[in-house]
Amino acid sequence: MVGDDHDDKRAECTQSHFCLLLGLFLFFHVYAHQLKGAVFGIPRAELITMSSVDDPANAATNSYNLDNQNPEGNDGESEDNLSSASSKEKRKHSSTVTEELTDTTSTSCDKVIEKFKTKGKVFDHLTIHRVFDQCDRDSPISLEEISLRTSDWNEQVLSLLKIKVDQGVYEPHDLFNSGFVKFLIKQHATKISGFIGYTARNVEHQLLLKKCLTLAFTDIVKVDCSEIDEIPLHKVIEMENELNSRKWTQKFLKTLGSFDSKHECAVIDFCQSLRVWMKQFVQQLSWIVQKRKRSMPEEITEGMFQELFILFVKMFKTQITGYPNLSPYLLHLGAQIVSSTPDALIYSSSCRNVGKENAIAVIKINKECRKYETDEGYGEQRNIGKRLKLDQNMSHIPSELKAKHIGEMLALLPSSVFGTRGIYGFLVQGTKITLASLEADEEYLENLSKGVIPEKHCCAKVKYSEECNILTLEGRLALIPTLLDMTALLHYLCEGKT
Repeated sequence: MVGDDHDDKRAECTQSHFCLLLGLFLFFHVYAHQLKGAVFGIPRAELITMSSVDDPANAATNSYNLDNQNPEGNDGESEDNLSSASSKEKRKHSSTVTEELTDTTSTSCDKVIEKFKTKGKVFDHLTIHRVFDQCDRDSPISLEEISLRTSDWNEQVLSLLKIKVDQGVYEPHDLFNSGFVKFLIKQHATKISGFIGYTARNVEHQLLLKKCLTLAFTDIVKVDCSEIDEIPLHKVIEMENELNSRKWTQKFLKTLGSFDSKHECAVIDFCQSLRVWMKQFVQQLSWIVQKRKRSMPEEITEGMFQELFILFVKMFKTQITGYPNLSPYLLHLGAQIVSSTPDALIYSSSCRNVGKENAIAVIKINKECRKYETDEGYGEQRNIGKRLKLDQNMSHIPSELKAKHIGEMLALLPSSVFGTRGIYGFLVQGTKITLASLEADEEYLENLSKGVIPEKHCCAKVKYSEECNILTLEGRLALIPTLLDMTALLHYLCEGKT
């Protein structure tokens, strides 16, 4: 009897150990899945996990509820029947949840989770992963991956912020026209027709200004080459002497030819302004050329190119200012604040709405770098560039320069004359100018400030024009329509010109 009791106790102990091990196995298996569910705030009683991870065939049928309860109260049913019913219920619920997930339009992770916290329902692995995927797509920006200075941005940042760069290359004036239409079409469509009417009423005046600039760029700025080093110093000195003549304005107007007397005052005023800024432009060009013509050629700095471009733009009577006159602009990405200081800015100082910012274009200056140290190699590079002019396909803009400039345009969106829908930009690489346009979704900037990127392939798009070299006659002439119309649009939007 004693031996039998001893055997019974040993059997009971063995059974207890087995039950304990089985319980521990189930506990840790459930706990592992509970950790994942806790990320989304799913209560323990609501998170259902699968008992078999290693056996996919049984994973669909062997599920365990954390509270180990039968919601239907079918204590008398066989294990097979319960398993079959449970499997059907899970498949039905999984299908319903999947449909709900597909239909959801929420951009908030919290809303997605709330939608799927259905008490008493069964979540299989596929459904849980779908919830995770949905929240990953709409989750806050990984701010640690983004530099808090746009001067350090790269292409990865553009991808993270859902900014798409159009790989096409457009004619500058075409890009300008399509740009402001897209910027204004949704909220300010009447301003588009208003500006078209404004330009139609002032077409004669605009044509006269274009004629003045064409004559100046052809007969006064007598430079037509690709690089600074190709400009003869004596030619720059000749241009300076001509512009210093007291009778320059009279000679220029005579060469310009006759025009309607009603435009006389405006044309004379424009020509006098043109002479002032053209003279300074030539002086800056002379300063740069002289540095390169010395026995020990000096390096051309970005500041020199910045000044040259600013003076070129001022010949159009366009308001532009550059660093160090500009303070940093701030871009809010969730709780983080990104700082951005553009090299220069085209703007209007007079605006009907007091306190309203009125920028129209953000300028980024980049000193052009030579990839070849020898003159022979560099000359070969220039020739290749000329042959590929009609098929640039964005190769004329380094990727990191694009990212930095786009960051600056993004930071200036709240200050844009078009609202947060868009803004223009100019990339200045030495003497080569490229127009850019940034078009953003209506709520894009607001979403960025909340630190959330909507589930879309593209939230903002950037386009670029072909490259225009202001040392060439062709390049200068190509920029005339764009800068004249940009100045007119700025006056119309900010000063109420009619």
